[in-house]
Amino acid sequence: GGVIAVESAARIPKIKAVVTEGNFHDLVVNMTPRYAQDTFIGSAVRWLIVFFYRCYTGLDPNLVKPFDSVTEIAPRPIFFIAGEGEARANHTQAQFEAAGQPKELWIVPEVGHGGYQQRWPEEYENRVIGFFDRLLLEF
Repeated sequence: GGVIAVESAARIPKIKAVVTEGNFHDLVVNMTPRYAQDTFIGSAVRWLIVFFYRCYTGLDPNLVKPFDSVTEIAPRPIFFIAGEGEARANHTQAQFEAAGQPKELWIVPEVGHGGYQQRWPEEYENRVIGFFDRLLLEF
Protein backbone atom coordinates (compact mmCIF):
# COMPACT_ATOMS: atom_id res chain seq x y z
CA GLY A 1 0.00 0.00 0.00
CA GLY A 2 2.78 2.45 0.84
CA VAL A 3 4.43 1.91 -2.52
CA ILE A 4 1.16 2.43 -4.37
CA ALA A 5 0.62 5.69 -2.48
CA VAL A 6 4.08 6.98 -3.44
CA GLU A 7 3.97 5.80 -7.05
CA SER A 8 0.46 7.19 -7.54
CA ALA A 9 1.23 10.58 -6.01
CA ALA A 10 4.34 10.89 -8.17
CA ARG A 11 2.18 10.48 -11.27
CA ILE A 12 -1.16 12.04 -10.27
CA PRO A 13 -0.91 15.72 -9.31
CA LYS A 14 -4.50 15.72 -7.98
CA ILE A 15 -3.34 13.67 -4.98
CA LYS A 16 -2.82 16.43 -2.40
CA ALA A 17 -0.98 14.54 0.38
CA VAL A 18 0.52 11.11 1.02
CA VAL A 19 0.82 8.87 4.05
CA THR A 20 3.07 5.97 3.15
CA GLU A 21 3.49 3.03 5.48
CA GLY A 22 6.33 0.54 5.29
CA ASN A 23 7.14 1.07 1.64
CA PHE A 24 10.24 -0.54 0.21
CA HIS A 25 12.69 1.49 -1.85
CA ASP A 26 13.23 -0.82 -4.85
CA LEU A 27 11.01 -3.72 -6.01
CA VAL A 28 13.80 -5.94 -7.35
CA VAL A 29 15.76 -5.62 -4.11
CA ASN A 30 12.59 -6.24 -2.11
CA MET A 31 11.51 -9.40 -3.94
CA THR A 32 14.88 -11.10 -4.22
CA PRO A 33 16.86 -12.80 -1.47
CA ARG A 34 19.29 -10.66 0.48
CA TYR A 35 22.82 -10.80 -0.86
CA ALA A 36 21.49 -12.40 -4.07
CA GLN A 37 24.25 -10.84 -6.11
CA ASP A 38 27.05 -11.99 -3.82
CA THR A 39 27.29 -15.41 -5.48
CA PHE A 40 26.75 -16.90 -8.90
CA ILE A 41 23.80 -18.94 -7.61
CA GLY A 42 22.31 -15.88 -5.93
CA SER A 43 22.61 -13.86 -9.13
CA ALA A 44 20.94 -16.66 -11.08
CA VAL A 45 18.06 -16.80 -8.58
CA ARG A 46 17.63 -13.04 -8.81
CA TRP A 47 17.60 -13.19 -12.61
CA LEU A 48 14.97 -15.96 -12.55
CA ILE A 49 12.75 -14.02 -10.14
CA VAL A 50 12.90 -10.91 -12.33
CA PHE A 51 12.36 -12.98 -15.49
CA PHE A 52 9.26 -14.74 -14.16
CA TYR A 53 7.88 -11.52 -12.69
CA ARG A 54 8.05 -9.99 -16.18
CA CYS A 55 6.44 -13.10 -17.72
CA TYR A 56 3.51 -13.12 -15.28
CA THR A 57 2.87 -9.39 -15.04
CA GLY A 58 4.19 -8.00 -18.29
CA LEU A 59 5.93 -5.32 -16.24
CA ASP A 60 9.60 -4.60 -15.64
CA PRO A 61 10.19 -4.70 -11.88
CA ASN A 62 13.30 -2.57 -12.35
CA LEU A 63 10.98 0.38 -13.01
CA VAL A 64 9.33 0.21 -9.57
CA LYS A 65 11.59 2.35 -7.41
CA PRO A 66 9.68 4.36 -4.84
CA PHE A 67 13.00 5.86 -3.78
CA ASP A 68 13.08 7.73 -7.08
CA SER A 69 9.37 8.57 -7.00
CA VAL A 70 9.42 10.35 -3.62
CA THR A 71 11.38 13.17 -5.24
CA GLU A 72 8.43 13.85 -7.58
CA ILE A 73 5.82 14.50 -4.88
CA ALA A 74 6.89 17.87 -3.42
CA PRO A 75 5.58 20.44 -2.82
CA ARG A 76 2.73 18.16 -1.74
CA PRO A 77 3.18 16.82 1.80
CA ILE A 78 4.37 13.27 2.47
CA PHE A 79 4.42 11.38 5.77
CA PHE A 80 6.62 8.29 6.03
CA ILE A 81 5.68 5.66 8.62
CA ALA A 82 7.87 2.59 9.15
CA GLY A 83 8.44 0.10 11.91
CA GLU A 84 11.85 0.15 13.54
CA GLY A 85 12.24 -3.47 12.42
CA GLU A 86 11.89 -2.58 8.73
CA ALA A 87 13.18 0.98 8.39
CA ARG A 88 16.79 0.08 7.67
CA ALA A 89 16.04 -2.58 5.02
CA ASN A 90 13.47 -0.31 3.36
CA HIS A 91 15.83 2.69 3.35
CA THR A 92 13.12 4.75 5.02
CA GLN A 93 15.49 7.44 6.29
CA ALA A 94 17.07 7.81 2.84
CA GLN A 95 13.63 8.06 1.21
CA PHE A 96 12.66 10.71 3.74
CA GLU A 97 15.84 12.67 3.04
CA ALA A 98 15.29 12.43 -0.74
CA ALA A 99 11.72 13.74 -0.50
CA GLY A 100 11.08 17.45 -0.78
CA GLN A 101 9.32 19.59 1.81
CA PRO A 102 6.90 19.38 3.49
CA LYS A 103 7.57 15.95 4.93
CA GLU A 104 7.38 14.04 8.19
CA LEU A 105 8.81 10.76 9.45
CA TRP A 106 7.75 8.39 12.21
CA ILE A 107 9.84 5.33 12.94
CA VAL A 108 7.44 3.26 15.02
CA PRO A 109 9.07 1.57 18.00
CA GLU A 110 8.60 -2.13 18.72
CA VAL A 111 7.08 -2.85 15.29
CA GLY A 112 8.27 -4.67 12.19
CA HIS A 113 6.27 -4.32 8.98
CA GLY A 114 2.68 -3.25 9.55
CA GLY A 115 0.84 -3.19 12.82
CA TYR A 116 1.64 0.46 13.47
CA GLN A 117 -1.93 1.39 14.34
CA GLN A 118 -2.51 -1.79 16.33
CA ARG A 119 0.60 -1.30 18.48
CA TRP A 120 0.22 2.45 19.07
CA PRO A 121 -3.44 3.28 18.26
CA GLU A 122 -3.69 6.71 19.90
CA GLU A 123 -0.32 7.93 18.68
CA TYR A 124 -1.02 6.63 15.18
CA GLU A 125 -4.34 8.44 15.06
CA ASN A 126 -2.88 11.67 16.46
CA ARG A 127 0.05 11.66 14.06
CA VAL A 128 -1.91 10.84 10.89
CA ILE A 129 -4.82 13.18 11.60
CA GLY A 130 -2.39 15.85 12.78
CA PHE A 131 -0.41 15.51 9.55
CA PHE A 132 -3.50 16.03 7.42
CA ASP A 133 -4.79 18.84 9.64
CA ARG A 134 -1.47 20.73 9.63
CA LEU A 135 -0.45 20.23 6.04
CA LEU A 136 -3.50 19.48 3.97
CA LEU A 137 -5.71 22.17 5.42
CA GLU A 138 -2.93 24.72 4.78
CA PHE A 139 -2.33 23.44 1.28
